[in-house]
Order: sequence, then C-alpha cells, then structure tokens
Amino acid sequence: MLIDWITAYVSLETIGQEHWEKLRLLTERVIRFKPSDTSHDADDCYFLIDRDTVVYETAAWESVRSDSHQIAFRVGSDALWIQGSPARVCGSGDAVFGEGAAAALDLSGCVHRMAAFVSQKLAIPLFFEDKDWHVTRIDLTGNLLLDSVDDVREALRILRNCEGGRYRVSQQAGDTVY
Repeated sequence: MLIDWITAYVSLETIGQEHWEKLRLLTERVIRFKPSDTSHDADDCYFLIDRDTVVYETAAWESVRSDSHQIAFRVGSDALWIQGSPARVCGSGDAVFGEGAAAALDLSGCVHRMAAFVSQKLAIPLFFEDKDWHVTRIDLTGNLLLDSVDDVREALRILRNCEGGRYRVSQQAGDTVY
C-alpha cells in the first residue's frame, strides 16, 4: 500500500505577497473574455483586453518533471495548488510499492516532500506547517507481488469474475487487469 496521489493547497496569506507575485509570473493564465467588448484589429486578430471584458481568469497547471510522472502546481487567485504522485519524489521514486513517506502512508511527509520538490525547482520557499496545507484528494494504491506466473494467472482469473465495473481483463493486451 502506498499514497499514490495527493492534491493540496496553501493560501495566499500563508505564502506572502512577495513569493506570490513571483509564482504568478511563472505560470500561464487562461482568460475568458467578451470579444465584442474589446478593442481589436480584425486583420491581426489582436485583442486589447481590459478587466471589464474578462468573464473569468484561471491558472493553468504547470508540470514539474519527476521521472516519468510529474508533480504539478497551479497559482490560483487565492491559493497555490500542488498535485501528483508523492511516490515519484519520495525515496528512489518507486511508484509501484513506494518508499519513504509514500510507503509509510505519511500524508504530512508526502505533502512536505512534494512542496520541497516544487520549491527546489522554482527556487521559491514553500515550507509551511501541516495546518497550512489543505488536502482535497488522496489516493491509496495497493499492489501485489506474487511468486510466480501461475500465481498471477490465478489472481487474474479471480479478478475476472469479480462483480463491479472497476476490474476488467484487457482483451487487447493479454492478461492485464485495470
């Protein structure tokens, strides 16, 4: 069993204005606006957008690479969000059985390790107390290490006959259960 995914955020007040402004400069924004209320040149398709024409603005998720999966962050209007697989940045990055905080089911340790990873990549300190982080999603995953191919086939046979739509044997890739 390991912690396989976490989504968490920390508020603007906790981060502080100086770091907040730096973080906002590192991320892309997605803006929805009313083109009929803007000044534009039809030939260039260039729009001059002012705050009165913006319907809403949101931040895009930015990926911070860590092996084949990533930790991502987003700078919203009132919080910094991080999400991803803590197993990728805990210990050696074993995302199957996990190591360190991910394998120990240490939620606090995982959030702090993910924040430290983002902090290092962005060169902005993101070290906050547990009470400052708000976790909105956590996924736990259990994987089996079986002794033989026969044991694997037996486990797949059992899963093939389970009730519910979550388990199914892949007909395309042979003996695989999702």
